[in-house]
Amino acid sequence: MIRCVNLDWLECYVLEDCDNYPHDAQRFQELGYDVIDRGYGTRVYKEMFTILDKDGLPMYEIRRLPVGAFKDGERCVLEPYSCHIRFANRQCYARDAIKGLQSFLAQHRYTFQRISRVDICLDFEHFDSGDDPQRFIDRYLAGKYAKINQSNLRANGKDMWDGVRWNSLSWGSPTSSVTTKLYNKTMELQEVKDKPYIRQTWFAHGLVDDFIAMTKTREDGTTYKPVIWRLEFTLKSAVRNWVALENNQQGKNKFVSIRNDLERYATKDGMMQVFASVLKHYFFFRYYESGKTKYECAEKKLFNFSREVDTYYEIEKPMTSKPIDGTIGALECRLSEYRMKHFDNDLRAAIDVILAYLRKERVNLHLASPYDDSEKKLLQRLLAWRIKEAQTSPLEQTLNQLRVMLSLPDELF
Repeated sequence: MIRCVNLDWLECYVLEDCDNYPHDAQRFQELGYDVIDRGYGTRVYKEMFTILDKDGLPMYEIRRLPVGAFKDGERCVLEPYSCHIRFANRQCYARDAIKGLQSFLAQHRYTFQRISRVDICLDFEHFDSGDDPQRFIDRYLAGKYAKINQSNLRANGKDMWDGVRWNSLSWGSPTSSVTTKLYNKTMELQEVKDKPYIRQTWFAHGLVDDFIAMTKTREDGTTYKPVIWRLEFTLKSAVRNWVALENNQQGKNKFVSIRNDLERYATKDGMMQVFASVLKHYFFFRYYESGKTKYECAEKKLFNFSREVDTYYEIEKPMTSKPIDGTIGALECRLSEYRMKHFDNDLRAAIDVILAYLRKERVNLHLASPYDDSEKKLLQRLLAWRIKEAQTSPLEQTLNQLRVMLSLPDELF
């Protein structure tokens, strides 16, 4: 099982130290850093610049000085000293990248708040089961398997003479806290943008034996060009905590809440634990069998992390109460139910007054403008005609109630 786990994006939300000096591009230049100042900001931040490493390569992208932040206690979207720091893509593959960032934050008195986005990925030639990813995709799109969770699917490919060659599948909506992507990384490096540091990472982990020619040597000495696939999960800011299942001294399971902080991604073992945990829930397939529910069908096993991972995490979902339906109709129903359960005359009379007002308001909502004279006169004439036509039928009572709600004068009737 030759494969490698890495970060491909990491961005965190921090607060600047407001008691000392502004953390702008000029200040970092004064401290001896090479800095590229973009000269203009973003929709959220006024300033944006990139700090380079000792070799002159991008290291951290910093966005600061929120557009909508105000001091002196005024309400703002972000704290006045909010800041987002993102790894340059090359930095994601650097050794001890997280430790370097932690040191940078401490040195310059940033206060870490949370990870706003992290992309964690696994590169491989074949699944652990031996399946070829290209053939798996073809069978999946042909309906041989069904994915559990994340029903939104997007597929990209090329229309070839002998059929469509699919090279990328994505699951999850843009607003999802977790999105999943399986794609041909070799093709992306060849056709979109070559990234030598990724090829070197593959070489270091044995995915290729020549990171320039991108070839691998078989046991018989012949060479071939492997196709490296990537399974990638994007975790957004909504993923703030993990839940780990542990045993206490009595041998009973207990759930332990763990923060989704930088420490989770500081080592390859930590990354693998996070990756395997997310995969367990978001990259899970079953064989499709007509007439059976998905839980009755056999599991399609693709990966095996038993050697690397002994404790799995689950994303901790914040407790939320069921939202209250604030519509007028729902409020009427709740008040009516409450009235039926109580027999105090004063209470029931008070509820009747509120219900009468709510019904009147509900009727007014159906008017283009509740105070438009021409519309009100038209309604008056219409109601007067309908009441005369209804005479003593049950409909007359309903129409009279509507007349009272609209406060129509008696002389019209």
